[in-house]
Amino acid sequence: MNKHRVKNGYVSGALALGLSGLCLLPAGAASPSAQTVWNFNRPGEMLAASVGPASLGYRDPKISGWGPMETTFASARSLDLPLVNGVNAPVMAIPATTPDQGYTIVLNSRPNGAYAKDGLISNYTLVMDIFLPFNGKNPYLSLYQTSAGNFDDADIFVDNKPGGGVGVDDYYHGALTAGSWHRVGIAVQCNTETGQIIKFVDGRFVGGQRTLPNGGRCRWALEPVVNLFTDNDGETDPVYLTSLMYVDRVLSMKELATLGGPSGRGANVPGPLPAAAPVAARRVMVIGHRGESGSCPENTLAGIKQAFDDGADVVQVDVRLSGDGVPVLMHDGDVRRTTDGSGSVFGKTLAQLKKLDAGSTFDSYYAGERIPTLAEALQAAKGRGKLFIDAKGPGMGRYILKALKDTGMGTGDIWLLQGTSHDPSDYRNNLAGAAIFWDDVAPGAAAAAALEALRKRGISGLNVDETAVTKEFVSAAHTAGLFVSASTVLDPGRMTNLIGLGVDAVQTPYPFVLNSMLPAKK
Repeated sequence: MNKHRVKNGYVSGALALGLSGLCLLPAGAASPSAQTVWNFNRPGEMLAASVGPASLGYRDPKISGWGPMETTFASARSLDLPLVNGVNAPVMAIPATTPDQGYTIVLNSRPNGAYAKDGLISNYTLVMDIFLPFNGKNPYLSLYQTSAGNFDDADIFVDNKPGGGVGVDDYYHGALTAGSWHRVGIAVQCNTETGQIIKFVDGRFVGGQRTLPNGGRCRWALEPVVNLFTDNDGETDPVYLTSLMYVDRVLSMKELATLGGPSGRGANVPGPLPAAAPVAARRVMVIGHRGESGSCPENTLAGIKQAFDDGADVVQVDVRLSGDGVPVLMHDGDVRRTTDGSGSVFGKTLAQLKKLDAGSTFDSYYAGERIPTLAEALQAAKGRGKLFIDAKGPGMGRYILKALKDTGMGTGDIWLLQGTSHDPSDYRNNLAGAAIFWDDVAPGAAAAAALEALRKRGISGLNVDETAVTKEFVSAAHTAGLFVSASTVLDPGRMTNLIGLGVDAVQTPYPFVLNSMLPAKK
């Protein structure tokens, strides 16, 4: 597996930070999530958890007894390490391990999310308060390995040098410094299309990457046992750990941000917050991708409301027709990926669709979320911002118009996504006055004449893959009078770059992050 770097770019009670920043559950619902924290401060049982059901042990398939002999437990000061936020905290000193060594967590939590049926934990968060000497021989240092037998490459690494980031393959984000303690947070949602890894360092979001499946399975989904600080080909080095937390759900962006840096009192205790991120030179419009889909189930009312709470100006949603002609929010033609059901959307009545759970496949924390109708989504957006509608099928104009009329809203409250597969006259005849965005433009090849032709056809803007945006293209689009929205952006560094290239809007699963980087709304 290629690990070469190309980019760098609580909680107790409702995890002690409360529900701010979370998708809200139905009234009276409680979180079933379990949290385990290790602080390495229990004499005689140093690997015992301070709180929680999971258990930590030595990985020793050859029964060599290496663990207690080579692992040291002492205070930061006695190990000649810096204090942890001024605290002489207990520390677990971990050696470079062989493929037959390392540490194991028996998770003792229920399977969840998209791969629950396979007995896997699809959604979870790991937080590590670590100190890296950066004096070893290996270019990468394994943080954790999802293969219980350590049969393949580990799944999250540190680029093992000062300023190195956290990640795997071609996606390393953040910059870990020598001589300092850091809090690294990794929140994972495995799914077949929109799954992602959220990475935080010291309370700052540093980047995200997709978790697309490989051979029918997401490599980051957890078996009942997960390995720490080991790798199949020995890419490990010494590391110091003062606290570790495992939670069997995806912590929200706000929760991870509020945790800040190492506190010296446990990975569940908020530490110093990072300095304010540099504010972009100008404000762009914030578009939530399928709601706040980085921390909430996609295309749900909870995700829509959270996106607006976190500063979104517009929320993009996907719309399909039920079998009895009601527009509902759903990206796929089949309900299997995002609900507990199966079968086509069009093959079910609205009543049948409403019986499905649209939250649990994201995380059991959101059990009970239902598939919204477009009218319900419009009502959730009313007075807060626009809905950006991606209709997954032809002839949807009259159904969208009815939903607008049913909610007392007009075409000025929506944007429409238009591609070559749709008959443009449908939107023009039924939804006159709505802004229409073109979705089939290749920025590298678009000529000024082609852009002008789109404007003359009534197109208001362009929805462009963020990887293809250039300054020249944005300038040409603006000359033609077209608005430019870049989609779909996971990396805060890339968000900053796109703003510099002149785009008018950025679509992201993380509206909270993008909004925090922008000048305040006037």
